[in-house]
Amino acid sequence: MSKIEKLSGRLALGPVEAGKSGEFYDFMRVGAAHLKRVKVIAELATLLRDGQHCTVWVARVKVPTPLFFSTETAILYAIEVDGTVYKAAVEEARRNWNVSRAWNAVMLGVVGLLTLPLAGIGLLLWINAARLAGSALPIEEMRGEPS
Repeated sequence: MSKIEKLSGRLALGPVEAGKSGEFYDFMRVGAAHLKRVKVIAELATLLRDGQHCTVWVARVKVPTPLFFSTETAILYAIEVDGTVYKAAVEEARRNWNVSRAWNAVMLGVVGLLTLPLAGIGLLLWINAARLAGSALPIEEMRGEPS
């Protein structure tokens, strides 16, 4: 599966959790494609309307979770509505991703330190903090023109 996907169709938006750097949708359907856990960069969030027909570009990123599992997050970074392409500032997306990733890694490390005596749970949290620090956005692909 490619890290960058272009999807076209009618939008169906799931429950949303608003944040400072954007919005997280539990799910989003674009035409026949069904995406789970979608982060929409703040400057593009206002362009999404349930039921509208549009084209979106998403970057898929694997994010580690506790206990050696991982989940996939789709990041919507460009949208075409009524023939106009709107693209998020990739550097802003990268900065928000790195700050969020670093904060979560530090918190896992601190909790890991506090739970180290509990049968190795702290060690598992430290390993997941290191895995989280290694996840990255496909920035170069996102910098290119949506096609």
